[in-house]
Amino acid sequence: MSAITILEKAYGRYSKSAIKSLKQTLTELCAALKANLTVLGRTERGWIQIQISGEDEAVVTKCLERDFGLAPTFIDNMNVNSTIRGKIIASGQVGYGLYVDIGVFSPEICDALYPLYKMRLQLAKGKKISVNQIIEKFCLFDNFPIEVVVEKIDSEKREIEVGLSKKQLSIFRDWVSSQLDRVIVLGATRAHVKRALLKTKHFQDVIEIQRLGLLEHAVICKKGTYAPGIISRIGPLLPKTPLYAFHPKEAEKLMLVE
Repeated sequence: MSAITILEKAYGRYSKSAIKSLKQTLTELCAALKANLTVLGRTERGWIQIQISGEDEAVVTKCLERDFGLAPTFIDNMNVNSTIRGKIIASGQVGYGLYVDIGVFSPEICDALYPLYKMRLQLAKGKKISVNQIIEKFCLFDNFPIEVVVEKIDSEKREIEVGLSKKQLSIFRDWVSSQLDRVIVLGATRAHVKRALLKTKHFQDVIEIQRLGLLEHAVICKKGTYAPGIISRIGPLLPKTPLYAFHPKEAEKLMLVE
Protein backbone atom coordinates (compact mmCIF):
# COMPACT_ATOMS: atom_id res chain seq x y z
CA MET A 1 0.00 0.00 0.00
CA SER A 2 1.35 3.43 -0.92
CA ALA A 3 0.23 7.05 -1.00
CA ILE A 4 1.18 9.35 -3.85
CA THR A 5 0.45 12.92 -4.87
CA ILE A 6 -0.59 13.41 -8.48
CA LEU A 7 0.04 16.66 -10.33
CA GLU A 8 -3.61 17.66 -10.46
CA LYS A 9 -5.26 20.16 -8.18
CA ALA A 10 -8.78 20.50 -6.84
CA TYR A 11 -9.59 24.06 -5.85
CA GLY A 12 -12.25 26.73 -5.89
CA ARG A 13 -16.00 26.49 -6.34
CA TYR A 14 -15.90 23.23 -8.31
CA SER A 15 -13.32 21.32 -6.25
CA LYS A 16 -15.82 18.68 -5.10
CA SER A 17 -17.02 18.15 -8.67
CA ALA A 18 -13.41 17.82 -9.81
CA ILE A 19 -12.68 15.09 -7.26
CA LYS A 20 -15.90 13.29 -8.22
CA SER A 21 -14.83 13.36 -11.86
CA LEU A 22 -11.37 12.11 -10.91
CA LYS A 23 -12.82 9.23 -8.91
CA GLN A 24 -14.77 8.13 -11.99
CA THR A 25 -11.59 8.26 -14.06
CA LEU A 26 -9.73 6.22 -11.44
CA THR A 27 -12.52 3.64 -11.36
CA GLU A 28 -12.26 3.22 -15.13
CA LEU A 29 -8.47 3.02 -14.89
CA CYS A 30 -8.64 0.15 -12.41
CA ALA A 31 -11.49 -1.72 -14.11
CA ALA A 32 -9.17 -4.40 -15.52
CA LEU A 33 -6.56 -4.24 -12.78
CA LYS A 34 -6.28 -5.70 -9.31
CA ALA A 35 -5.95 -2.49 -7.35
CA ASN A 36 -7.93 -0.17 -5.14
CA LEU A 37 -7.57 3.59 -5.28
CA THR A 38 -8.78 6.01 -2.63
CA VAL A 39 -8.63 9.81 -2.76
CA LEU A 40 -7.12 10.72 0.60
CA GLY A 41 -7.41 14.49 0.33
CA ARG A 42 -5.41 17.49 -0.81
CA THR A 43 -2.17 19.21 0.14
CA GLU A 44 -2.04 22.80 1.35
CA ARG A 45 -1.84 23.96 -2.28
CA GLY A 46 -4.61 21.63 -3.51
CA TRP A 47 -2.57 18.77 -5.04
CA ILE A 48 -4.62 15.57 -4.88
CA GLN A 49 -3.28 12.67 -2.82
CA ILE A 50 -4.22 9.07 -3.61
CA GLN A 51 -3.75 5.79 -1.78
CA ILE A 52 -3.11 2.67 -3.89
CA SER A 53 -3.28 -0.94 -2.76
CA GLY A 54 -3.50 -4.33 -4.45
CA GLU A 55 -1.56 -6.68 -6.66
CA ASP A 56 -1.28 -4.20 -9.54
CA GLU A 57 -0.19 -1.24 -7.41
CA ALA A 58 2.98 -0.68 -9.43
CA VAL A 59 1.10 -0.76 -12.76
CA VAL A 60 -1.48 1.74 -11.52
CA THR A 61 1.25 4.05 -10.24
CA LYS A 62 2.86 4.03 -13.69
CA CYS A 63 -0.51 4.82 -15.30
CA LEU A 64 -1.06 7.75 -12.95
CA GLU A 65 2.44 9.02 -13.65
CA ARG A 66 1.71 8.85 -17.39
CA ASP A 67 -1.74 10.46 -17.24
CA PHE A 68 -1.25 13.07 -14.51
CA GLY A 69 2.36 13.17 -13.41
CA LEU A 70 3.56 12.56 -9.86
CA ALA A 71 4.65 15.27 -7.47
CA PRO A 72 8.34 15.01 -6.52
CA THR A 73 7.43 16.21 -2.99
CA PHE A 74 11.08 16.82 -2.00
CA ILE A 75 13.54 19.05 -3.85
CA ASP A 76 16.16 16.27 -3.64
CA ASN A 77 13.90 14.14 -5.87
CA MET A 78 14.35 16.66 -8.67
CA ASN A 79 16.90 16.29 -11.47
CA VAL A 80 18.26 18.80 -13.95
CA ASN A 81 16.87 18.23 -17.48
CA SER A 82 13.82 16.38 -16.18
CA THR A 83 10.39 17.33 -17.53
CA ILE A 84 7.56 17.96 -15.11
CA ARG A 85 4.02 19.33 -15.12
CA GLY A 86 3.05 22.21 -12.90
CA LYS A 87 0.60 25.04 -12.44
CA ILE A 88 1.33 28.74 -12.44
CA ILE A 89 1.05 30.49 -9.10
CA ALA A 90 1.22 34.14 -8.00
CA SER A 91 0.97 35.27 -11.62
CA GLY A 92 2.05 38.85 -12.18
CA GLN A 93 3.16 39.42 -8.59
CA VAL A 94 6.85 39.76 -9.42
CA GLY A 95 8.58 41.46 -12.32
CA TYR A 96 11.43 39.00 -12.81
CA GLY A 97 9.46 35.97 -14.02
CA LEU A 98 6.70 33.52 -13.25
CA TYR A 99 6.49 31.01 -10.44
CA VAL A 100 5.35 27.46 -11.17
CA ASP A 101 4.10 25.10 -8.47
CA ILE A 102 5.62 21.74 -9.40
CA GLY A 103 4.65 19.78 -6.30
CA VAL A 104 7.65 20.34 -4.04
CA PHE A 105 6.09 20.89 -0.63
CA SER A 106 8.11 19.02 1.99
CA PRO A 107 9.50 20.02 4.39
CA GLU A 108 8.28 23.34 2.95
CA ILE A 109 6.88 24.61 -0.34
CA CYS A 110 9.44 25.39 -3.04
CA ASP A 111 8.14 26.83 -6.31
CA ALA A 112 10.13 26.86 -9.55
CA LEU A 113 11.01 30.13 -11.25
CA TYR A 114 10.44 30.62 -14.96
CA PRO A 115 12.69 33.68 -15.28
CA LEU A 116 11.89 36.71 -17.42
CA TYR A 117 14.96 36.29 -19.64
CA LYS A 118 13.76 32.77 -20.51
CA MET A 119 10.18 33.95 -21.04
CA ARG A 120 11.42 36.58 -23.48
CA LEU A 121 13.64 34.10 -25.28
CA GLN A 122 10.97 31.41 -25.66
CA LEU A 123 7.81 33.47 -26.12
CA ALA A 124 8.77 36.94 -27.29
CA LYS A 125 11.61 36.60 -29.83
CA GLY A 126 13.96 38.02 -27.21
CA LYS A 127 12.12 41.35 -27.07
CA LYS A 128 12.63 43.38 -23.89
CA ILE A 129 9.01 43.39 -22.77
CA SER A 130 7.50 42.97 -19.33
CA VAL A 131 6.36 39.83 -17.57
CA ASN A 132 2.78 41.09 -17.57
CA GLN A 133 2.76 41.61 -21.33
CA ILE A 134 3.75 38.00 -21.91
CA ILE A 135 1.32 36.77 -19.25
CA GLU A 136 -1.60 38.56 -20.91
CA LYS A 137 -0.78 37.40 -24.44
CA PHE A 138 -0.51 33.72 -23.44
CA CYS A 139 -3.05 33.71 -20.57
CA LEU A 140 -0.38 32.59 -18.10
CA PHE A 141 -2.52 33.24 -15.06
CA ASP A 142 -2.87 31.37 -11.76
CA ASN A 143 -3.54 27.62 -12.14
CA PHE A 144 -2.69 27.53 -15.86
CA PRO A 145 -1.18 24.05 -16.38
CA ILE A 146 2.25 24.12 -17.93
CA GLU A 147 4.98 21.60 -18.73
CA VAL A 148 8.52 22.69 -17.91
CA VAL A 149 12.09 21.41 -18.03
CA VAL A 150 14.24 21.77 -14.91
CA GLU A 151 17.35 23.78 -15.78
CA LYS A 152 18.91 24.64 -12.42
CA ILE A 153 18.59 23.31 -8.87
CA ASP A 154 20.12 24.70 -5.70
CA SER A 155 19.04 22.42 -2.88
CA GLU A 156 20.70 24.52 -0.18
CA LYS A 157 19.01 27.74 -1.23
CA ARG A 158 15.86 25.79 -2.21
CA GLU A 159 15.79 27.37 -5.66
CA ILE A 160 14.65 25.76 -8.91
CA GLU A 161 14.78 27.37 -12.34
CA VAL A 162 12.81 26.08 -15.32
CA GLY A 163 12.01 26.73 -18.96
CA LEU A 164 9.11 25.61 -21.11
CA SER A 165 9.38 22.11 -22.55
CA LYS A 166 9.41 21.50 -26.32
CA LYS A 167 5.93 20.03 -25.99
CA GLN A 168 4.60 23.13 -24.25
CA LEU A 169 6.16 25.42 -26.84
CA SER A 170 4.64 23.28 -29.59
CA ILE A 171 1.21 23.66 -27.98
CA PHE A 172 1.52 27.45 -27.98
CA ARG A 173 2.74 27.43 -31.58
CA ASP A 174 -0.27 25.33 -32.57
CA TRP A 175 -2.59 27.75 -30.80
CA VAL A 176 -1.06 30.66 -32.68
CA SER A 177 -0.92 29.01 -36.10
CA SER A 178 -4.57 27.85 -35.88
CA GLN A 179 -5.65 31.52 -35.88
CA LEU A 180 -8.63 30.58 -33.69
CA ASP A 181 -9.60 32.34 -30.49
CA ARG A 182 -9.70 30.31 -27.30
CA VAL A 183 -11.50 30.85 -24.00
CA ILE A 184 -9.15 29.77 -21.22
CA VAL A 185 -11.11 28.40 -18.25
CA LEU A 186 -9.21 28.11 -14.98
CA GLY A 187 -11.34 26.54 -12.28
CA ALA A 188 -14.34 24.61 -13.65
CA THR A 189 -15.00 21.03 -14.72
CA ARG A 190 -15.62 20.18 -18.37
CA ALA A 191 -19.23 19.29 -17.53
CA HIS A 192 -19.89 22.75 -16.08
CA VAL A 193 -18.24 24.47 -19.07
CA LYS A 194 -20.29 22.43 -21.54
CA ARG A 195 -23.49 23.11 -19.60
CA ALA A 196 -22.83 26.86 -19.72
CA LEU A 197 -22.17 26.76 -23.48
CA LEU A 198 -25.35 24.78 -24.10
CA LYS A 199 -27.48 27.06 -21.92
CA THR A 200 -26.27 30.17 -23.73
CA LYS A 201 -26.59 28.43 -27.12
CA HIS A 202 -22.88 28.92 -27.80
CA PHE A 203 -21.96 25.25 -27.96
CA GLN A 204 -22.50 25.42 -31.70
CA ASP A 205 -19.90 28.20 -31.90
CA VAL A 206 -17.04 26.09 -30.57
CA ILE A 207 -14.99 23.31 -32.12
CA GLU A 208 -13.87 21.61 -28.96
CA ILE A 209 -13.45 21.91 -25.21
CA GLN A 210 -9.78 21.02 -24.95
CA ARG A 211 -8.74 19.56 -21.61
CA LEU A 212 -5.67 21.18 -20.10
CA GLY A 213 -6.19 19.79 -16.60
CA LEU A 214 -8.88 18.56 -14.26
CA LEU A 215 -10.28 22.07 -13.83
CA GLU A 216 -8.58 23.84 -16.71
CA HIS A 217 -9.76 23.96 -20.32
CA ALA A 218 -9.30 25.77 -23.61
CA VAL A 219 -12.60 26.32 -25.44
CA ILE A 220 -11.64 26.49 -29.12
CA CYS A 221 -13.84 28.94 -31.00
CA LYS A 222 -14.94 28.43 -34.58
CA LYS A 223 -13.60 30.82 -37.20
CA GLY A 224 -15.46 34.12 -36.90
CA THR A 225 -16.32 33.53 -33.23
CA TYR A 226 -14.37 35.54 -30.69
CA ALA A 227 -13.49 34.67 -27.12
CA PRO A 228 -14.66 37.91 -25.42
CA GLY A 229 -18.20 37.37 -26.72
CA ILE A 230 -18.29 33.82 -25.35
CA ILE A 231 -16.86 34.97 -22.02
CA SER A 232 -19.51 37.67 -21.60
CA ARG A 233 -22.26 35.07 -22.00
CA ILE A 234 -20.96 32.08 -20.05
CA GLY A 235 -19.19 34.07 -17.34
CA PRO A 236 -22.34 34.59 -15.20
CA LEU A 237 -23.00 30.84 -15.33
CA LEU A 238 -19.52 30.02 -14.02
CA PRO A 239 -19.27 32.24 -10.93
CA LYS A 240 -15.86 32.79 -9.35
CA THR A 241 -14.23 31.05 -12.32
CA PRO A 242 -11.48 33.05 -14.07
CA LEU A 243 -12.02 33.18 -17.85
CA TYR A 244 -9.47 34.65 -20.24
CA ALA A 245 -9.36 35.32 -23.97
CA PHE A 246 -6.46 33.96 -26.01
CA HIS A 247 -6.09 35.89 -29.27
CA PRO A 248 -3.67 34.17 -31.67
CA LYS A 249 -2.91 37.34 -33.62
CA GLU A 250 -1.84 39.11 -30.44
CA ALA A 251 0.37 36.22 -29.37
CA GLU A 252 1.80 35.96 -32.88
CA LYS A 253 3.19 39.47 -32.58
CA LEU A 254 5.46 38.16 -29.84
CA MET A 255 6.11 34.58 -30.76
CA LEU A 256 8.17 33.20 -33.60
CA VAL A 257 6.03 30.51 -35.24
CA GLU A 258 8.07 27.79 -36.89
